[in-house]
Amino acid sequence: MANVKMILKNGKKVNWLVEKNIIDREEQFLAELSRQGYIYKETTYLNFRSEEANKYFPNDECVIFKGTLNLGRDVLRSAWTPGAYMNEKNLRCSTYYAYFGDYLLNNKYFILPLAELIRRQTEILEYFKSNGEIFIRPNSNMKSFRAGVFNLKILNTMMTLGQELRTDETTLVLVAAKRLITKEWRFLFTKIRLLLVHFI
Repeated sequence: MANVKMILKNGKKVNWLVEKNIIDREEQFLAELSRQGYIYKETTYLNFRSEEANKYFPNDECVIFKGTLNLGRDVLRSAWTPGAYMNEKNLRCSTYYAYFGDYLLNNKYFILPLAELIRRQTEILEYFKSNGEIFIRPNSNMKSFRAGVFNLKILNTMMTLGQELRTDETTLVLVAAKRLITKEWRFLFTKIRLLLVHFI
């Protein structure tokens, strides 16, 4: 974490709300917040209620949330400023793939309703030169189901696929070829510098 103090015009520092047991290297992150003099509090998705957010910080405070998108959605309903930095529309594959498609791991893909995936499964499997297995993820980043590799020759009806993914036939999904992933990196861009975070 950069050693840059975030201070409001009134001289008060930004406060942090951190979702427990979600982020990597949580202890180091919290230690760094303490080292830089920030006040932080921890919570969990099940314990947080936006109408009771003032149990953590007063309503007129500046608070930044770090955690999952689902809890971030609840934090945005609080009176805090800014609360959480998230725009659900911008986090959809159908939005950001339009700009970054050439640079993505899954840069050959289809986005279509789940029912169309069943109707067009032969065409899709032929396109990806697959024996049945393809990668499927929700278009939304709110994770209506867990992304993964699924076998369309086994889950070959709307009923079986819908039950496996626990969603309905109108849900937009992204499908791509199965890929072997051994390492993952996340890039965070700021006005000052580029931060690289490596996940195994």
